[in-house]
Amino acid sequence: MKLWLLDADVIIKLLEIDVFDRLVAMYDLYVASTVVDEVKYYRRSGRKFQVDFRQQYITTGLVTETQATAEEMQDVLRRLPLLRQQGVHAGEIESLAVLVRQEDLTLFEY
Repeated sequence: MKLWLLDADVIIKLLEIDVFDRLVAMYDLYVASTVVDEVKYYRRSGRKFQVDFRQQYITTGLVTETQATAEEMQDVLRRLPLLRQQGVHAGEIESLAVLVRQEDLTLFEY
């Protein structure tokens, strides 16, 4: 099954609670390019761990990186109420744009 991780915070939390690698083994994971670039570290047991998410998961083929075009992201922004536009981050906008385009992905929210 394809599983879409919408935001860097989700990935960071899954790394923190030590279940991300189990999800990698169980699902075909998809992440937007912007989200990939936002995952830099996570904390566990009071310690900070740096992670090169691109190198460890994208380059190795364990997670699939997907991109939205600028036009697709603008379309998502136009659909959102003005107040919501200001609170949605770039990774979430790109993820939503890909979800609009690619209906066969399952959304995983934490």
